[in-house]
Amino acid sequence: MHTKSTQPHDGELTPASLLTHNTPPSEAPLDVLHTALHAHSLQATQSQLGNRSAYIGMSDVGHAVECLRSAVARKLSTSGPTNTPALKRLLTLQRGHWQEQGIMEALSAAGHTFIPQLEIAAAFHGVPIRAHLDLTLIRLNPQPCIQVWELKSNQRLPETLYTANEVQLYGQIGLLHACWNRPCFSVRDASGHLVLSRKTFPEAAYLLFQIDLPDSPERIAIEGYVLSVAMSDAKAFGPYPPDRNMLGVCLRTAATLWQTMQTVATGSLSLDDVPTCQGFHPLCDWCDANGDCPKFKPVCQDGEPIALDDEYAEYLAQLTQLKERKRSLEGDIAEMEDTLRSTWHRLTSAASSQSPGWIAAGNYRFKTAAVPGRSTLDQTMLKEEVTKLTHDEQATEALLSRCRKTGAQHERLTISPINTKGA
Repeated sequence: MHTKSTQPHDGELTPASLLTHNTPPSEAPLDVLHTALHAHSLQATQSQLGNRSAYIGMSDVGHAVECLRSAVARKLSTSGPTNTPALKRLLTLQRGHWQEQGIMEALSAAGHTFIPQLEIAAAFHGVPIRAHLDLTLIRLNPQPCIQVWELKSNQRLPETLYTANEVQLYGQIGLLHACWNRPCFSVRDASGHLVLSRKTFPEAAYLLFQIDLPDSPERIAIEGYVLSVAMSDAKAFGPYPPDRNMLGVCLRTAATLWQTMQTVATGSLSLDDVPTCQGFHPLCDWCDANGDCPKFKPVCQDGEPIALDDEYAEYLAQLTQLKERKRSLEGDIAEMEDTLRSTWHRLTSAASSQSPGWIAAGNYRFKTAAVPGRSTLDQTMLKEEVTKLTHDEQATEALLSRCRKTGAQHERLTISPINTKGA
């Protein structure tokens, strides 16, 4: 009696049991992605931005305008080891780079002339300053114009700009204008190798594109835009012109940030003694240094901060996830409603009926209708009109005060994540 061999022959499929027996499990896909994104982030930052602890960038200035302590902590963290950021955080940061690459490919396909990541290096009272402009477009038609685009990747488009973004853009276009005819401009390729170094902006434009630009920035329009880009929509804020006063604010803020960094680094000043932003600020949740921020004063009992057990921690985590799902659902609902409105208008515009009605789809029907706008009182105009009748501003203000109603006070629950360096 012969025993049949269990060993596979060439060309035969290997049973799963033979592959997995005594074989260590391979690295999970998300772990591979996590490690790869972190490595790519470090490499891209080093190749394009260099040692960020050795200078003040315009994004640092924008950050410092909103919270000096957070900006100092972030700058000092770049000079030492950091923990690997969470995958969700890395994906959020990387999304902007992917979108930027796609936008550059679109601009190239359309024949636009632009410089990616134009670097401007200058100094202010001994403080090394650099600006890295995401996209600098050189437009010759219909009128010669230089456009600076600062790209921001957002999950949902904001109604207004954050102060940090606005200040960052003012610093960028202000330096472009002020350093126009100085050898302050450099360009690197995607690997970080210098293509041009220490040229004037007209020299860079000629060497890259054989375009002659005027020697003075006063002879050409310079515009700055912040482009907020979501996955399915985009919004442009601008144009912003160069402003000498705003550039002065940026430079003085850069000097303050640099000096505070040195003082904290030498131990002459505690990080907790550096001023923080006041009141509620949505970016506090994203601050890597909020874990021990003195702004979040703890409730103490017998001199010790109260720290609840894991049951409450899980409760807070679940509530936070529910709120994130709610925001996501609200965004999805708004997008679907916009699609149906557009469909209704497109189809009814071609319909023969004088009074457009409902459109059916399966077991549902839908239509749109104009809803009257909310009626409000213009307080400023009302005060002016009443003052014309009373000829007395104090009497008018007293009258309006008696007519104002204040809603009942209510409580607002705020949940803020506790971050650690690099998390």
